[in-house]
Amino acid sequence: GGRHHNQPHVLALLDNLLSLTQAPESGTNVRIGGNSADASCFIDDESIPLPKGCLHRITSANLTFYKEFADHFSNLKLSYVIDVNFGRSPSPKLAAAHVKALHNTGLWPYVRAVEIGNEVDIYAKETEAEQKAKGHRNMSYEYSMYEAEFSIYLEALKAAWEKIVADNGGVHPNCGAADTRLLHRARHTAVPAIRGGGLHPNREVWVREPREAARSGFVPTNRHRPETKKAF
Repeated sequence: GGRHHNQPHVLALLDNLLSLTQAPESGTNVRIGGNSADASCFIDDESIPLPKGCLHRITSANLTFYKEFADHFSNLKLSYVIDVNFGRSPSPKLAAAHVKALHNTGLWPYVRAVEIGNEVDIYAKETEAEQKAKGHRNMSYEYSMYEAEFSIYLEALKAAWEKIVADNGGVHPNCGAADTRLLHRARHTAVPAIRGGGLHPNREVWVREPREAARSGFVPTNRHRPETKKAF
């Protein structure tokens, strides 16, 4: 996706395809990244050259397109898993900038998860030739090394998110503004379900033309099994 792909004829084509299929009840989840994740970096300023090992540039325009796509196909209940670079150009700062951009572009409400790296189990290859061609680390790379690196990334991503929350006054940025008049009514007039439920003045349930409750003497029984002679 990208800013050049948000064309009306493309969306019209996808609308037609969507009309022929049915979205899952729980919504559609799309993973963005995969093999390309470990060769892509979020660097919004196109005047800044890509770092070594980073072959593809991710910009705010890309993330904005993903949001517009999800907005357009709202009936899909779309959510994303976003991959951040952990392989060829490992940099916790670049990954943190990627996460911050998810918020700045308005994409964050659609993000189900952020995935650090892709297929880290093959960062170390069995032969020197394979390692040189496709390995992202070295032949001695093992889980303990991955765990240590992952922890650094995780702290960087958490710090980026905590700053977003702090800049929003300590409130999750996806929390919508509450209507204080409605909150006031709810706090002062709410009646629990056992008393009728709803919002009522002075917390008193008003009933039009109330009737006195009088016992009629009726006792329900099971007419299909009269031998039981059991009343309810």
